[in-house]
Amino acid sequence: MPALHRYLPPNIHVAGALRITLRTFGELTFSELAGPARLPFYLCGEERIASHLFELLHTSAVATLAGEPGHFDGELNVNLQHPVAHEGLEPGQGLLPLAWNVFHGHNLLHEFFACPERFYFFTPTGLSAGLQKVQGNVAEIVILLNRLPRTG
Repeated sequence: MPALHRYLPPNIHVAGALRITLRTFGELTFSELAGPARLPFYLCGEERIASHLFELLHTSAVATLAGEPGHFDGELNVNLQHPVAHEGLEPGQGLLPLAWNVFHGHNLLHEFFACPERFYFFTPTGLSAGLQKVQGNVAEIVILLNRLPRTG
């Protein structure tokens, strides 16, 4: 991404990025949509890869931005504040009955051991302004990471 250094503080090191491409159907463009306040994603696939990606997103995401693919050379709306939100950790997001007389972390442990894949959701944040600038029906979300995935 050209000139990305203009939008990032000098203490943020970018080692890689996860790119997600979105497409609308029909004649609808992203600029015609009301910018989505939340856009959760689920990491499916082989468990080892999904868990590595989950860890990388939640420990190494430093910024998110959205725009038209191949056109990230203009003014960017970069979100540096909590670029990725964890999903499924709030008391109202549980699947098992909530026991109010115990520590909430205890409920999370029960859910994790019952169905660990339930926690493979994540939500990139701060995308509305960037998606509103996309005049076409294809948009790209980029999550900047300060480290690369482990190999091997």
